[in-house]
Amino acid sequence: MWVTGVVFVIERAAEFFVPQLFRRIDAKYPKDKRRHALLAGCAVGIIVASFEAYDDRAAQVRKLQTQVIAQNSRRIIYINGWDFEDNDTADKLLLVKTVRDKPTTIRLTKNPRIDQKITVTDKGGAANSAPITVLGNGNKIMSLDKYVMNVNRESLPFTFTGSDWIVE
Repeated sequence: MWVTGVVFVIERAAEFFVPQLFRRIDAKYPKDKRRHALLAGCAVGIIVASFEAYDDRAAQVRKLQTQVIAQNSRRIIYINGWDFEDNDTADKLLLVKTVRDKPTTIRLTKNPRIDQKITVTDKGGAANSAPITVLGNGNKIMSLDKYVMNVNRESLPFTFTGSDWIVE
């Protein structure tokens, strides 16, 4: 809202410092009509600025959809409503928060190291309505191709044994 005030302060300052210019402007555009036009311009400016701010914020959110934080030798990865494929052999904690009850798919490391541990946690507490499917990505999980987490707030550690993933 301060934009409106700034526009009117600038107009007043211009009237004060350049009065001969404003005499000609007042002849063509009286002050009350000019004020309406300035108010309309300010309203349009505020609306445009709001949309630009929203677009900027949406871009930031998309960039941070999967945020990685290093913590000692274990990484914490926040997964906000998107599918995730692991591509390195570091131990990690995956905190999954579904968006609009959209199921999430986690693909474990394709070429894991022995004793690699990946813990998958339903941080959003919505696994019952939006299940988290964990795929072995070429390796079995407890002799299965996939493991479905559908208990709210469930947290399961998946450890690679050298031949398949086990749930501890």
